[in-house]
Amino acid sequence: MWSAKALAGISLEKHLPDATLSRAIVFNLRRKLPHEEVSRLRHAEPGLFEDIASKLARFAEDHAQQVHQARPELPDELNDRAQDNWEPLLAIASCAGPDWVLRATAAALKLSGTREENVSTGNELLADIRQIFERKQVDRIKTADLIDALVGDDEMSWATYYQGKPITPKQLSKLLVPYGIKSKTVRFGNSTPKGYEASQFRDAFARYLADPEKLPQRRNDSPESNNGMAGGEIWADAAVVQPAYRRGNSYQSVYTKLTSVGAFPEFKDSLTTDPRLNVKVAKATEFYSEQSTVLRGIIIGLGSLIAGLMGLGAIFGALNTMYTAVSARTREIATLRALGFKSAPVVISVLFESLVLALAGGLIGGGLAYLGFDGFRAATINWQSFSQIAFAFDVNA
Repeated sequence: MWSAKALAGISLEKHLPDATLSRAIVFNLRRKLPHEEVSRLRHAEPGLFEDIASKLARFAEDHAQQVHQARPELPDELNDRAQDNWEPLLAIASCAGPDWVLRATAAALKLSGTREENVSTGNELLADIRQIFERKQVDRIKTADLIDALVGDDEMSWATYYQGKPITPKQLSKLLVPYGIKSKTVRFGNSTPKGYEASQFRDAFARYLADPEKLPQRRNDSPESNNGMAGGEIWADAAVVQPAYRRGNSYQSVYTKLTSVGAFPEFKDSLTTDPRLNVKVAKATEFYSEQSTVLRGIIIGLGSLIAGLMGLGAIFGALNTMYTAVSARTREIATLRALGFKSAPVVISVLFESLVLALAGGLIGGGLAYLGFDGFRAATINWQSFSQIAFAFDVNA
């Protein structure tokens, strides 16, 4: 006998077998924000669930034959297991009309839309072992060395595989058995420890893993690709890249090329008014400008503070230099006065000399600044969005 089941819990992927999760439709819940409101079922109205159950029973009785004969069109973006999961739901939706079929299909693509199978623990292990073989450039490896490599990589999950403890040789062997891979005696010089040869994994690598060397990569051919913000990106099919890099079914951002600049307002309204989407729409320049807002504010704030302090210091330094220069030339000034020059010409001559020297120093300093910093580029990275922000110094008048 078969019946639908609802399972709820925290981090179920750590407690349920991969075979169970792949036969389920997973709803990942998120902690609500302070301004978000939810309807609580703790004190539901009397008879609410009994009424829903009665309606479902009546629906099943009235439409059982129609659901049985339905052959809904299944999206190609769903893998075989996901199509099995969604086919009865799409069949039920067909009884409610075309609009519900479209809504159910959109939900299926949102929750399970990928041609690739979800990455199982075994496939994750295969991917990490392949990475170790490629990194070490060896054709065989000891079991102990393989364990050390798996556990020693902070980006892999094997250091806390079981109850916070590292994976053991026995657990490693158990995960590889379904792929027909078993440890064997491997010769290393005069020693013959247990280990694995790369040839044992070739068939499993070819069957269960995407080949990174065969990913359909291409340079971004958007108008900005030459010198613009997207010039350093490499694009590929999401259905291939996501499972290869264990990104699940998530998207962080979507880059869209419009037919014209004037099409942006209509495009933005069509997405932001769609109740099925929770998306922020912005132009590329606005997006990257927002990414650098905090850093730009820090740079401008610190730069303005430092420039102000240095300018204030320069003023006092200039005053002190002029005072010292005048004090050192007291005898020269007295001689000019004795020769008949009045105070005004003497003061003007001293100021003119100071202006000439200041102008010469400013030109030399500006020239050195221009040669050293004009066109100089620096970059930083936003570790939340992995967007690189580049700054270019422009020294001009």
